[in-house]
Amino acid sequence: MERTEISKQAVAGYTAKVPDPLNDFVFSVRLFETPLRFRYRADIRYKMMTIKDSVDIPNFGHQPRVDIRRHEGELSCMIGFYDENGVFKDLKKVEVRSDQVKIVQVKRYGRGTVIKK
Repeated sequence: MERTEISKQAVAGYTAKVPDPLNDFVFSVRLFETPLRFRYRADIRYKMMTIKDSVDIPNFGHQPRVDIRRHEGELSCMIGFYDENGVFKDLKKVEVRSDQVKIVQVKRYGRGTVIKK
C-alpha cells in the first residue's frame, strides 16, 4: 500500500494561460506522488493563489496511472485515471468560475463482491 520511492517530479499536469492584458498569470494543476500508493497531492495555481488538495484513486488491483485532461474551456480540467483497458475515468473537476477555483468530485468508484444465494 505504500511506495518505496516517491518521485519529486509531477506525474501529471495541465497548464493554461489566464487571459489578462496586464499580467502573465497561469492556471495550473499538477499531481504529485505521496507515500500512499493510491493517494496523490494536487497542487493548483490560479493567478496568485495556490491550493493543495488530495486525490484518492480506487484500488483495482493494479498500479494506478493518473492523468489530467482539458475539460470545458481553457480554465477547466479533469483529474482522472486509466482503468485496466486504458479507458480514462473522470474523478475530479477543477475549474475557475467567477474568478474562484472550484474543485468538484464528479464520480466515485469502488470494487465490491456480489454473493448470489
